[in-house]
Amino acid sequence: EQEDVEKWYLGEKEVDVFVHAEKVPQVKESLDKDQLEYRVLIDDVQDAIDKENPPLSEDELNLVGRKGHRMTWQYYHRLEDIHGYLDYLAQTYPNLVSVQTIGNSVEGRPLKVIKISSGEPNSKAVW
Repeated sequence: EQEDVEKWYLGEKEVDVFVHAEKVPQVKESLDKDQLEYRVLIDDVQDAIDKENPPLSEDELNLVGRKGHRMTWQYYHRLEDIHGYLDYLAQTYPNLVSVQTIGNSVEGRPLKVIKISSGEPNSKAVW
């Protein structure tokens, strides 16, 4: 059924789909019946998500309390954490840092950058 399979990527010669766990046998059977070649890329999507986004450790929670943000350079962060860090920098250093939105991603999420500058005329800025 349509709601049990989500298209993640539609290419010219291949398609990536997400299949709800309880429907995997049925989808495999259907693909085999139609003699369509397939391979499973991720066995357990939720497990992959959990491994990519582990809960904050006690040290990381303390870091949030001390520093006011949860950014570290030890693992990949969610976009909302990155945007939160950019906003934190702008609030902490308002005379040096400003946040600007330069567009949207293909998913429609805002693309933010920070401008670091003293604000003096003719001074250089870093983006």
